[in-house]
Amino acid sequence: MGQILVNDQVVNAEILLDSDNCPLIQFNDPAYIRAETVLFNAEDRSVHAVLYEGQFLIGHVPEELNGSFEKHKTITLSADHFTGKKISLKANLIQQ
Repeated sequence: MGQILVNDQVVNAEILLDSDNCPLIQFNDPAYIRAETVLFNAEDRSVHAVLYEGQFLIGHVPEELNGSFEKHKTITLSADHFTGKKISLKANLIQQ
């Protein structure tokens, strides 16, 4: 089974580092924290989430965070839950 690249999908997220300088994506929609894999392309600094057999463009890593994304193998995916609590999961971070 292949993946579907979803170009028209807009994913509202902030790409940053956590308090330990590890990659973190803060999503507006908590559904995206269920991504099993995050793909990082160092050439154009693009980040895609693989979720429900689809590949969704999240955005581009700011240049100053590029090194952290290149050296880590996992990433934290976080969002605010409707109950008001923050929820977070880890995903594999794959270099393309």
